[in-house]
Amino acid sequence: MPSRLVPSPDALARELNGEILLLDLRTSHYFGLTGTGARVWQLIEAGHDIDAAADILAREYAADPLVIQDEVAAFVQDLVARGLLVRDSA
Repeated sequence: MPSRLVPSPDALARELNGEILLLDLRTSHYFGLTGTGARVWQLIEAGHDIDAAADILAREYAADPLVIQDEVAAFVQDLVARGLLVRDSA
């Protein structure tokens, strides 16, 4: 999986009280992202690739970069599998 992903055009995202609410327009399923999940979404939405997002989180949380990299990769894979993130076509 390439590290450059973007929110799907079928994923409507809004921030509400520190939580990212996602609506999959294809399935009408809602998802709520909080904490680091919300932060990963924000970083990807801002144009950061997966590696950069993991590096930023590792600094923000003063955590082991390898652990953060693994956790971010697993989370992002789940978002891709659900169709909420897609490969950047640019």
